[in-house]
Amino acid sequence: MTQTEQPSKEQLRELLRLPSTANAQQILEALKDRQAKGESVATGKYGVGYYVNLIPRCLERDRIQATRPEGCTCLGMGSKDSDPKYYTVQFEDEEPQVWSSHFCSCSEGIAAKKQARRIFNQEENARRWRVSGIPGRFLGFRLSTSPCLQANSELELPEPGESCFFWGEWGTGKTGLAVGLAWQAVDIGYDILFRSVPDLLSDLRSTYGRTEGPTESEVIKRYAGIDLLILDDMGAEQVKNSGWVEDRLYQIIGRRHGEELPTLFTSNLSPQELGNKIGERIVWRIVEMCGENNIIEVKGPNLRDLKHG
Repeated sequence: MTQTEQPSKEQLRELLRLPSTANAQQILEALKDRQAKGESVATGKYGVGYYVNLIPRCLERDRIQATRPEGCTCLGMGSKDSDPKYYTVQFEDEEPQVWSSHFCSCSEGIAAKKQARRIFNQEENARRWRVSGIPGRFLGFRLSTSPCLQANSELELPEPGESCFFWGEWGTGKTGLAVGLAWQAVDIGYDILFRSVPDLLSDLRSTYGRTEGPTESEVIKRYAGIDLLILDDMGAEQVKNSGWVEDRLYQIIGRRHGEELPTLFTSNLSPQELGNKIGERIVWRIVEMCGENNIIEVKGPNLRDLKHG
């Protein structure tokens, strides 16, 4: 490689692996001194010939280094490591932070670190989405392509991290709106959990009479503590023991209300109708969590009929 040639990335990676020029020269002089004294020295790799050929490469590395900004040690690769995509993740205050001493302080290093953070965030978001419990048919729902919003252009949706109660006729797109808002929350780092209320109650009932698996209090704690909870189809549950249902829902919703954790609710019932079914104290907590502006009636045609029409 001549001085006018631009080294390839692979050549730069090889140059980054080299020892310092001073160290290579010191070893070469020591080997020559031992030869002059008649002492045996290594041949081939790490012999005299190896270091004779190594030093020009070290000098080439130094020449490139001299053209780099002050403090840069990556030769423009972005990373001091031989693999510029290398990064590690540390947790600071329970938040994942992309961090590595291998990233250089130069502009290429800053860009490489940002790219590593983007990769990590994308992987984390994909993981959050996979474990969210959102049914497969809704996983691809986004607000940008929501037919519900196209049919209800006047709707004003809440910001990510706010609670909201969507109600209206069956099939108008309430769940899709909730999932679209959930994706926005995932994109800014929220862990989310989706559950229809009938399934949630089944989860709680399944803890009874067994010796393994999570207890009822652990299941309640999970729902009560997740960053963002979607409670779908409120009021769709078959109520046989209304006192038991009201108590369990109140434990979850009441705790989330107290901790100011966002919750997205969907229901075919208005708040008043829902209160008649599951209890007014729960609905008052929902209204307080969401605020008047985020109690949203979703009107319009049955989107399932339009899809299959």
